Amino acid sequence: MLTQGWRRFNWQDVLAAKPMPIIYPTEENISFAGKVMKDNKQGIPIKADVFLNILNGQNFTSTNLTTDEDGLFYFKGFDLPDSTEILIQGNVHKPKKKGKLSKGEAKRTGNKNVKFELLNLHELAFNESVTLKDFPYSRKAQAVFATEVNRIRKVDTIYHPEWSINLDAVTVKAQKIDKKKKRAIATEKLFKERGLFYSDFSQKVYMEDVTAGGAIYTNIYDLIRDRVTNIQIRTTPLGREIYLRGESSISNSTPAIFELNGAIVSDITAASLVPSEIAMLDVKKGLAATSIYGIQGVGGVITIITKEPKDHNRKIRTPGILTIKHPGYHQARTFYAPNYATDSMDQEKPDYRTTLYWNSTAGIDAKQATPFSFYTGDKLSEFLIFVEGMTKDGQPFVGQKTIRVAGNSN
Repeated sequence: MLTQGWRRFNWQDVLAAKPMPIIYPTEENISFAGKVMKDNKQGIPIKADVFLNILNGQNFTSTNLTTDEDGLFYFKGFDLPDSTEILIQGNVHKPKKKGKLSKGEAKRTGNKNVKFELLNLHELAFNESVTLKDFPYSRKAQAVFATEVNRIRKVDTIYHPEWSINLDAVTVKAQKIDKKKKRAIATEKLFKERGLFYSDFSQKVYMEDVTAGGAIYTNIYDLIRDRVTNIQIRTTPLGREIYLRGESSISNSTPAIFELNGAIVSDITAASLVPSEIAMLDVKKGLAATSIYGIQGVGGVITIITKEPKDHNRKIRTPGILTIKHPGYHQARTFYAPNYATDSMDQEKPDYRTTLYWNSTAGIDAKQATPFSFYTGDKLSEFLIFVEGMTKDGQPFVGQKTIRVAGNSN
């Protein structure tokens, strides 16, 4: 393998045990990098305050930084084992205004004069010349593979524990489950389009579930009183205020604030809305509110999302706000091998596995044989035993042998 072609090292350095320079550091966590620019055609970088919020069932993070004049920002150290919603907000840096905030206080940002560009770190150019070419399998090989897959699926259907429990009559209403799931996906998509932070833990009111689409209510306060749980509406000389019960805001006399399509609005603006023109309400309180809106969200936040404008082709811009659905990373699963030494359903289920044993940390002894044991399956065929590793002094080795699994002679 090393007798032809160009190399990225020379043998003199290898023999002299000279360490090779590490250009790209090992990734130990998930990071986000980007650039803040003016929201115009030139896209000139600008010094900005950038806020990053992560909130889901397992993770909560709220952090911020101030970029240099180049507008570059870099957040690192995140552990996201599953799909996670990320909210990034930016604002033009104003030292005087920022200096008025208390330590640890973070008001909602997202300035209409800035936009984001995410950067892909350590991106390598694709070199097609060193890439393995795909080759088509023969029709016969594809047919054999399809037959094996279908046989394994049939066996799993019959012997899988989830399908082997005797139940009384059960009524399955798949339509309701599908509808609920579709609504959740559509809602999450709507929030992303409007530049809003989606949370599974907020209370949502869909106007399509309300009689006459909300036309029976004269104002938004009547709608909230009838549809939102654990609230209290108080009348003041300046108007009406809403308090979310179960929060410290009741004792602190801190009312909830209104958010209209991503912008914080006054009570007067919210009161002027016609309920029939509203698509849904999203009520956040506690951590779900303060992590995104800072001290403004102490009393909770009532987000109002209006129906789409008549021009459905018009894209709703959300300058200064960027939402990301990060897939996280995949947690490796342990290699499955049935244990036929114990009484279980595995003993009854036909075993058509094509890979019988796999061990990535197997240690062997050069002075004596190292035993390995595994169960064969019901598939009568030849199996390849493939071993590769490295000695303590760094010498690689590889070996292979074949065995045949045959049926009983009886």
